[in-house]
Amino acid sequence: MSIEKTLIFIKPYIELAKAEEILEYGYAQLKKRGDNPKVIEDFITFQLPLDFFLEFYSQIGERYPEVLQTMASDFSSCPHGLRGHILKGEDIIEKYRLILGPRIIEQNPPWTIRGRYGEYKRDGKGHRTVAHCSTRDEAQKDFMIFKKWNLISKLA
Repeated sequence: MSIEKTLIFIKPYIELAKAEEILEYGYAQLKKRGDNPKVIEDFITFQLPLDFFLEFYSQIGERYPEVLQTMASDFSSCPHGLRGHILKGEDIIEKYRLILGPRIIEQNPPWTIRGRYGEYKRDGKGHRTVAHCSTRDEAQKDFMIFKKWNLISKLA
């Protein structure tokens, strides 16, 4: 077991009130399981430009360049910014990703974030996932990008 930090955010097509609800639900699920993670920082961003999303999701572009361009364009055209927080706790990445649920919506139990909030529609477009949680491999890169864009004040 190890103390870790992870970046969690709600995708930009989600309105602020719904984003708050989703974050609160995820935190409550951790507490329900006996975890007591510390919120290091909460953040709300402005609407972000295409370049941010191209950089943040660059690993997708390595395998699926056309997906990256479409996804980044969709996200940058959303009227909302990102709402999220940095959590610190014992094995928090694995624990939160369990609560988040698999990327394939149909495989999610109803108690996961993706199972409960599932697909989301905005302007007639369907989005398959409502939230992001850094993996162990991505966490430091994610923190560095968010810090570079001045979206978080602490380099976690």
